[in-house]
Amino acid sequence: MPFALVNGTRLNYQICGKGPPIVLTHGFQSSMFVWTPVLDSLAKRFQVISWDLRGHRDSEKPAGPYRIQNFSDDLLGLLDALKLDKPNLIGHSMGGRTSVLFAMEHAGIAWIA
Repeated sequence: MPFALVNGTRLNYQICGKGPPIVLTHGFQSSMFVWTPVLDSLAKRFQVISWDLRGHRDSEKPAGPYRIQNFSDDLLGLLDALKLDKPNLIGHSMGGRTSVLFAMEHAGIAWIA
């Protein structure tokens, strides 16, 4: 799987499908693989980006503590690294909280789904 260097941390991500971009953010103590059951369906109409938050699964695990703000900043860095413009954001649990904070801080960059 590819990695992006974001805020000094290597973040694991995957991309599948074509179309308008959707970024899937997992919850606490999970990984991007939580989205596996819906990837094929979404990839029929969208470019789907899922990623491992810092400290989770295959992303780097720098010293914590980790805050929602760190995850939101990482999301911005990932979008920049992948040159994504105005993706839809879908989050589960802590990933939803991350997505909402991101959308509040960066109005016009992303949409919450």
